[in-house]
Amino acid sequence: MFMPKVSVYFVIRLLTCGIWLSAGLHKLFNSGFHIKGIELHGMAFAATAIFVVVLLIEVGGSSLVLFNKYVWAVCIIWIGFYFRPVFFIIRAGFQNS
Repeated sequence: MFMPKVSVYFVIRLLTCGIWLSAGLHKLFNSGFHIKGIELHGMAFAATAIFVVVLLIEVGGSSLVLFNKYVWAVCIIWIGFYFRPVFFIIRAGFQNS
């Protein structure tokens, strides 16, 4: 009987990256809706550029992590990308209180 050798690490990567890939593809096929959402958050001047960066991070980064290539670089880019929104969220929270 043939049993393929599949590691638990690969299955977890497949499930996790599958979620991010499907989110990226959803954004790609519903781009007008998502660009409008970015514009509503006060970033109309760069909504398309932000959308393209988010797509690259979600689809490209998830693909690299899925195939276990440059995982360290993807993690650094994800962390760097989240610094700016977190700064605005924290600043808005202190301004409201």
